[in-house]
Amino acid sequence: MIILKEVLFKSNHISRRLVFGIAETEEEKREVFGMRFRVYSNRGYIDSSKYHFGIEMDEYDKYVETKYFIVIIFQDGERKMIGCSRLIFTNPLPTQIDFSFKEPELIKSIPINNRFEIGR
Repeated sequence: MIILKEVLFKSNHISRRLVFGIAETEEEKREVFGMRFRVYSNRGYIDSSKYHFGIEMDEYDKYVETKYFIVIIFQDGERKMIGCSRLIFTNPLPTQIDFSFKEPELIKSIPINNRFEIGR
């Protein structure tokens, strides 16, 4: 994990540490895919019987340009991922492929190599 920020805090007399960063290893990425699977399954967004190994992935997860921001909490010697988000840096972006829309002028002013899509 590439650590971007650490926050130490105490709640109910229990010390906790939050670590915000970028998933770097395959193990961390599999943890992201597992969390997505659990959240999407629990919310009814996907039919979990159609997914193997308890992970949710799509074609954008295969690109090296895709990055994953993760949040890990450390408490009582245990580590747990409590949040994640995917950033896609491909050109074109998925929304440009999958949707037809008029691009706002403000977005047009951002160079294409400085744009990314956030999701999942």
